[in-house]
Amino acid sequence: MDAVQRIFIEVWIRLTSDWSRVTTFHQMGVLGEDAAREAIHRSNTYFVQQQLVSGPHRNWLKDPDSFVRQGFDQKMPLAMTEQSVKDFRRTLRASTLVFAHSILDAAVFDSVRICAMTAPDQWADIIGNRKVPLAAVGKTPYVDLLRGAIDSELMRLERESLLSKVARVFQICRPTSKQEYLTNGFHFDLDRLTRLDDLRHKVIHSPGGDWGFESIYEDLDFMRNSGLHIFALIAERFNLTVSGTDYKEVLSTRGSVV
Repeated sequence: MDAVQRIFIEVWIRLTSDWSRVTTFHQMGVLGEDAAREAIHRSNTYFVQQQLVSGPHRNWLKDPDSFVRQGFDQKMPLAMTEQSVKDFRRTLRASTLVFAHSILDAAVFDSVRICAMTAPDQWADIIGNRKVPLAAVGKTPYVDLLRGAIDSELMRLERESLLSKVARVFQICRPTSKQEYLTNGFHFDLDRLTRLDDLRHKVIHSPGGDWGFESIYEDLDFMRNSGLHIFALIAERFNLTVSGTDYKEVLSTRGSVV
């Protein structure tokens, strides 16, 4: 198996096995919410009734007896629990979005690498203005100069946004209707991907913000289908396929340098 085929299968693994781990992580968090709510409520009730009202923190209250008469010894644990649940949901959804974005970004960058390895001549117009030392022009074959320029461009792109990587794939591979076989008629939406990319940025750099994640399930489906769309583009453009034998080999050696 050559390097291109190995990277191609790695993209497939990212969008299937790795993606399944992300959705399972989110699903298990959701399923565990009820049990966690009960445990947290018991803990909050103990704190309020046994420590705050009549325990070592009684001095925190101006009038503990009035606090109880007004029912705050019951209301406060409930409010604390609901806030904890709200924070948990937001954190779970934010974490899931970040994990999913990371997988998609890696899959798209690997797709860019495949483009660079398989169609280097198509990069000439993209990086044609890159400066090359005059001494190298006379001593180094064009193909080596191009390869060096592409490698530098890949290093730059790896640090760029997901959207920059997607744009580079689309420069090399033109979408056609044939990609829909993997995504049931999915149509790539750059504006939606841009919004999700911005949301991920806000989550990372402003984790305390109350960002909206109401459509997390739909967003995960969209992000995965975007990756599969690009995967199909690469497959069609360079005539690549996934075989069970190659899949098992790559899966068994994951973690090694490609």
